[in-house]
Amino acid sequence: MQQGENLLAMLIFARIVEQSSFSQAARLLGISTATVSREIAALETRLAMKLLHRTTRRVTVTECGLRYYHYCQAISQQLMSADDFIRQMHVQPEGQVRIVAPVTYGCQVIVPLLQPFMKHNIHVHVDLDLSDRTPDMVNEDIDMAIVVRPQMPEENNVRPLSDIHFGLYASEAYLATHPPVSHPNDLSRHPLLTFHGPAHQPALTFRQEKKRVQITPFSRFRANNSMALLTAAGTGAGIACLPTYMVEQSLMQGILRPVLAEWQLPEYQSYMLLRNSQSPLSPVSRLCDVLTEALRPR
Repeated sequence: MQQGENLLAMLIFARIVEQSSFSQAARLLGISTATVSREIAALETRLAMKLLHRTTRRVTVTECGLRYYHYCQAISQQLMSADDFIRQMHVQPEGQVRIVAPVTYGCQVIVPLLQPFMKHNIHVHVDLDLSDRTPDMVNEDIDMAIVVRPQMPEENNVRPLSDIHFGLYASEAYLATHPPVSHPNDLSRHPLLTFHGPAHQPALTFRQEKKRVQITPFSRFRANNSMALLTAAGTGAGIACLPTYMVEQSLMQGILRPVLAEWQLPEYQSYMLLRNSQSPLSPVSRLCDVLTEALRPR
């Protein structure tokens, strides 16, 4: 016996028990009384069990039918809940979402995802604050904060987003006029361009298979914005430590070249911090789902 063929009949049976009437059950379900009778007869045949006693005046449930009804009722409730969920999902959320995100990561990763979200949620307004400061989820009037950290933050409502890989990059002109770099120790002879902010790396740890080398770079130029480091590296100011997501275009255009590409630097990760627990249908929850799905590691 195929379990699926009983589903409609189980729903019909539940309505008959609740209404004590074939015709009332048919009316509620929007089908004919003949269909109700046919489905119940087929169900009893498949189950080899009498579920209902029907006379011209009344319908009563057998003892086995009453026990079977409880399973039918549970399935009916689940289907109704599923229908309610789908109906609510088609209701357009409305309201404001206030976000804080790091400047570079926000511009290059978050903003491109906000545009299609707003297009499909026309009643939602987004207030984006681009800042590399550490957000205060308790005292600031924000719904969501995006942070980049080497480890998961200690806040309660945290969702991991994307892995962030770092590398070293320099211009062709710089590499042509400075000593070659074939090992992390060679970096001591070069000015490094490093980030100064929440994702600051005081020392660089390189890995290559089982090898591990840690150096403390000489930073001739530090900035609290990775775009400034990208620009400085492109003009030949030195070797910049940058996240890979922001150098793709510069590599394609030949502005930058990777340095020590065979060595790996530690990964960081972006996280989403939420101020409060949200209803699954709120604009904040909708945006959380969009960002999580788009940025999760593949």
